[in-house]
Amino acid sequence: MKRWSEEDHTLKLILDGKILESGSAPLDETACAFFGFDPDMYEKRIIIYYEGREFPSYLEAENAGSVLSWSKALLSRILGEFPDYEDYYQDHPKPEEEAPALLFDKESEDVYVLRLSLPWSESLRKKQAFFDYIGIGDETEVFEDAYEIAFLKNFFEELSGRGQADAFMISGKLKKYFEERQKTYGEQDRRAKKQIEDIENAGLDAVLSFLMEGPYKKYSQMGLMNLKRVDDHFVFALPPELIDEISTDDKNFLVDNLASKLEAYFDRQDAPSLSDSLNAFIIDYSTYFGKDFRYSFKDVILQAIPAGLSNTGLFPSQEYRISGYAGSDTWTEVPYVSVSKKKDRNALIQYLLDKDQMKLYLTVSLDGSEIEKHIRKTGIPNADEVTARALRETADTLRSQMDGGDFSSEVDEVTLSDAKLKNAIIFFREYTDGAPDDQTIEADLKEALDLLGKVENLESEPQPLEEEPKEENAQEISEEEVQEELPEKKPEEIPSSNEETEEEKEEASEEAPKHQEGEEKESEEASRVSEEQVPSEEEEVSEETVLVPEPERTEEEKTEKEEKADQAPEKKKIDAIAKAEEVAAALKEPEVSRISVSKISEAAIHNAQEILKETKRDEKPEKMREEIYEPLSVKEGADEIVRFMRGKGVIVEENDIYNLLLSLKAVPLIGLTGASSSDRDDLIRTFSEAVGADAENGQFTQVRMKNVKDPLALLFGSASRKGIVEEIEEEAQAFPRRPYILYLKDLPSGTQADLLGELISLSDSRHREGGKIRTDAYYVEDHSRTVRLPDNLIISISPEEGYREEDNLSRLSLIQVPELPITPEKGHEEKAKPFAASFITPQYVRFSESGEDDAAFSEVITLLNAMNAVLSKAGARLTRKQMDEIRLYLLENARSGLLSQETALDYILLEKVLPGLHGTGEAVESCLVDLFMICAGTKNRSLVRTYNGQGGLFPKTAKKISEMVKKIDHEGRAAIL
Repeated sequence: MKRWSEEDHTLKLILDGKILESGSAPLDETACAFFGFDPDMYEKRIIIYYEGREFPSYLEAENAGSVLSWSKALLSRILGEFPDYEDYYQDHPKPEEEAPALLFDKESEDVYVLRLSLPWSESLRKKQAFFDYIGIGDETEVFEDAYEIAFLKNFFEELSGRGQADAFMISGKLKKYFEERQKTYGEQDRRAKKQIEDIENAGLDAVLSFLMEGPYKKYSQMGLMNLKRVDDHFVFALPPELIDEISTDDKNFLVDNLASKLEAYFDRQDAPSLSDSLNAFIIDYSTYFGKDFRYSFKDVILQAIPAGLSNTGLFPSQEYRISGYAGSDTWTEVPYVSVSKKKDRNALIQYLLDKDQMKLYLTVSLDGSEIEKHIRKTGIPNADEVTARALRETADTLRSQMDGGDFSSEVDEVTLSDAKLKNAIIFFREYTDGAPDDQTIEADLKEALDLLGKVENLESEPQPLEEEPKEENAQEISEEEVQEELPEKKPEEIPSSNEETEEEKEEASEEAPKHQEGEEKESEEASRVSEEQVPSEEEEVSEETVLVPEPERTEEEKTEKEEKADQAPEKKKIDAIAKAEEVAAALKEPEVSRISVSKISEAAIHNAQEILKETKRDEKPEKMREEIYEPLSVKEGADEIVRFMRGKGVIVEENDIYNLLLSLKAVPLIGLTGASSSDRDDLIRTFSEAVGADAENGQFTQVRMKNVKDPLALLFGSASRKGIVEEIEEEAQAFPRRPYILYLKDLPSGTQADLLGELISLSDSRHREGGKIRTDAYYVEDHSRTVRLPDNLIISISPEEGYREEDNLSRLSLIQVPELPITPEKGHEEKAKPFAASFITPQYVRFSESGEDDAAFSEVITLLNAMNAVLSKAGARLTRKQMDEIRLYLLENARSGLLSQETALDYILLEKVLPGLHGTGEAVESCLVDLFMICAGTKNRSLVRTYNGQGGLFPKTAKKISEMVKKIDHEGRAAIL
């Protein structure tokens, strides 16, 4: 049977012992398509959530085919649930339908939720169903109110090893929390249907009674807990099947996760009024349009307005999706906020802004996603025009069949520059003097909601489409609609987590097409339609994932539904796709000219350029006057750096500095180890000063990472403040010829490994765009803005002593820093020169961009391939990505002539090969010994423990291997650190 299969948006991987032991699985076409992986990508990083926790994983293209690899931390969790897998596979040598499997649900682009399926384990199924219900990140839509979140949090805080939590302790903590909220904010939870009355004077019995009728009742019905009496105490208790499944680590994780959800819940509730948010949208959008896209004004569109719409109560999260769109990488000409049904979606409610005239339109519009999807499948080159015409034909038909009431039907009066958005409008209401008050807004939304229901139930037969002459100077914007979703799950169900959040979809969307200034150009965009635009099919929740059965409909409810059915017995959904296909057929002729497109006016572009000039002029004008030093050769520049560093008392071998420079020119992310922390600090700081990047001019930044509570927020920012990388990015973009160096010292083990994984992922995502090297975007926690690593930024990382996240370190160029003399004699201090960033940063993303043939390195590649055979014994083979980085290193060395080929390869083996060899077991030690014999040029295996660093082709590597083998003797474990 097939190992990979996809059904109902879930990818299933049948497990065997080899997959479990290696933590990786070969991918077939089905799996590659599901993960969106092309082998030409070399490597792609994805995020896997297992039981609520985030585990970075990788898709890699290797010689034998593509492979999915997940972290050892995730592997250990899976094996912890299935420790007797060897015995199982001895009794079941062939995979079966009911065999153990991994189930992947796509949460968003490059984010997946994973479940382990052991058909015989009911307790594991219930545990994972519970984690699916809780959801990932800051999702809170599954909870009816804050009391549910706080109650569940307090339950796990008080949970004992016997799976019990004292009922009055939970009541007391919950009372204290909401009492403090009442004092601070004047309310407990205004969205809650029922609150604790007079909480300041309420006794614990009253609070417990409130909990019994509210949160406890819900969780008890779900099978999550029950109430017991132990001696004279009442306790809330886990069911027996979950006591052994919920570990101490699980409990601590749930407490932290629920605390974050509680904070996020009130952040959304305390959003500004809908009227204020819409006014800000109308008045301020045009101001920000010409500025940097990272400005936090996007919060108004992506967060504030959707939150305000949600707070009206008109759009229950079980039924509706609310999302905003401000653009992708650049501000869009027509921003909008949409409200659509989650199931059977044909039309939607939208707020559309004409930024130039400051007009806001509340519309009932067609959802054109299915239409555009079908049109693009035809391969017609002018898909945007076809889509716009098909939408207009369908909207006209609908208007002729219904009354819009107080909403206008004169769509030609709408002044939007996007033809698709304009032609999709059925009825609209225009606001020209700002937004009305909240009461009027809600009344208008109720009318729009009523119209939406009528449109959804209209019967629309496709009409023959006649050719229409094109309007002269017609303009259309071809943009992908990237939306931010407010996710929701039914509280009585525990669904699979496979809906995409809109902020993450924004991450996956393709860039809007570029346009020439001052002239029209043909639109040839064939970008895919955002998955958010595609109506989601009705999802069935399996018996396995439902902890609470759906309540049966009462006779009254049945009667009401039957009456509605009688009123519209023959109604069916809008058949706009047939109309779209007719349009496509009518226009699929070679001589049909394509519609002209002009995305941004010449005046807007000029304005943006002037603003950028003024910004640069205001920032550190002294830098603008400095000249950039560009050495005549790499050797000349490298020797300048060596002289400066020695003048500062940093006495190291020239080759060590040459190697550092070559490593940076291959990959702009390196690790530093091998010497004391202070030596590493001195080396990188002095090197930075030598190229003109110091703390005084802001081009060198050192950050100590030990004891940092939230390292990701420190580096990349949070909802309330910018991060260090974001601040560096802004200046680095203003001064692209300057090198910027960020040094992260004392990186600890543990959760901070996610930071290193994120940095590696961003560095690996480098690609060429418009002649520049860019990385993918890192989305700040609230998705209000993105951060990228500039191409003139170098990041160096120094792990603390005893660092144990070797899997991430093995993907760096891990430079072994030599020990510096304790009392060096200072030489003549040289004046630092402001080197050009291009001197120390990579010129290419991949070796193939260089245009060089790697035949000159054939001997090295042959040797590395031979070593790969040895490395495979310990599961430490070099990846294609690493081999490409090695080629780039060798290319830069060959062009500069800094090192001999043997010396260069010695550094490569030391920094790219050995970090992957770590752990315990005979395979690791055997692999190290075999490599030692190659590097030391000996057949005597016993010399590995007595080698003095002399002899052989690669003495540095041989000496380090000797140290690692002796570490196995003393500590029982091999490690590069």
